[in-house]
Amino acid sequence: MKTTKLTCYFLFSISFIQISCTSQLFIERTLPPVVSVSENQWKVLIMSRFNPDQLPYKQEKKVEVYADGAIHALAGVVDAIDEDGNYTLVGTDTAGYTLVGSGADLTPAQVQEMYRQQPHHLLLTLDHFDTFLEQEVVREKDEDGDITKTAHYTLFSKSDWTLYDSTGTIFDRATLSWNELYNSRGVISGLFAIGPAISNAGPVINNLARQT
Repeated sequence: MKTTKLTCYFLFSISFIQISCTSQLFIERTLPPVVSVSENQWKVLIMSRFNPDQLPYKQEKKVEVYADGAIHALAGVVDAIDEDGNYTLVGTDTAGYTLVGSGADLTPAQVQEMYRQQPHHLLLTLDHFDTFLEQEVVREKDEDGDITKTAHYTLFSKSDWTLYDSTGTIFDRATLSWNELYNSRGVISGLFAIGPAISNAGPVINNLARQT
């Protein structure tokens, strides 16, 4: 179509030149298309500083529940970054605590050393992970005046995070928590019910940790 138009204009101009001393040649051109360029993505490095071996628990199964919960908390963050077009994940270090330890903030030198290994704009660290049960006892009185007690147990998942830039400056801190009703048990003879064990709540803890 463009070739046909250009040929017509050219023939018209040739004819016009034969009649007049002056002429104009009109050339049709198409401007380049507007190309949308995506914004630069912020590169994020995630690191776990949580060391389950430092927990004060002796039961191996209980420590394992905490360790798995922390891993699922990290997985939730990875999912959130993948869903956000402003960020791109450059690495996940789940053993970073063995290099820098946990507790105190990272120093600028430590952050810059990680930058040399994996260049990034933001460093997000999981500093601590915790899970626990809270109990609430509800008293109910029936028509005969008898009182029954039910203990309701709510399971909590809590994680602490710190956000650094590539120079080691702290941008933000956050404690994230999620909970749900886990179990209900009757209280016998006016005594508190024996609560459920954290070591048996692994799947629920993992789900809560991921949602945070």
